[in-house]
Amino acid sequence: MSKAERLIEMMITINAKLKRTHLAAYCTTANQIRVFRGDRIKEIIEEKPYPKGKYPIPASIQEYLEKTEVKNDYHMKIQLTDIGVKRCESECLLASGLKTFSTGGGIIDLEINHAALEWVADYILPFGKNATVLESVALIKLMQQKVYELHQHYCKSE
Repeated sequence: MSKAERLIEMMITINAKLKRTHLAAYCTTANQIRVFRGDRIKEIIEEKPYPKGKYPIPASIQEYLEKTEVKNDYHMKIQLTDIGVKRCESECLLASGLKTFSTGGGIIDLEINHAALEWVADYILPFGKNATVLESVALIKLMQQKVYELHQHYCKSE
């Protein structure tokens, strides 16, 4: 199974303030619940017989929502230009904390868990000057480390 291919156990669909459908599902590759964009799912195959109890998925939507509310490892604030806002609107995690300004641009003000920190750094880094991380210190340091490693990779003297 390639990195882009995932075997998931479907739970619920979520329609955030976005105009896209998202699917909360247990990802057997990551061994945890993840949220997938519906427009990126290429094929759905029903597994027969249905493997009841095979994966540790919540028994109800309420249980799922209670588990996802525990996102208090880091308080993240990212200031965005109009371009940054457009790019963040399509990502379920970031869009949930996105506030836009009538004068243009916006800010992401969100609590995230430790597991999401690396993903956020990798997602925001290519924004360049279209995003400025104001908080958390851990996210800023992680992004600085990634920039340093990239600089070393491409600018090392021969």
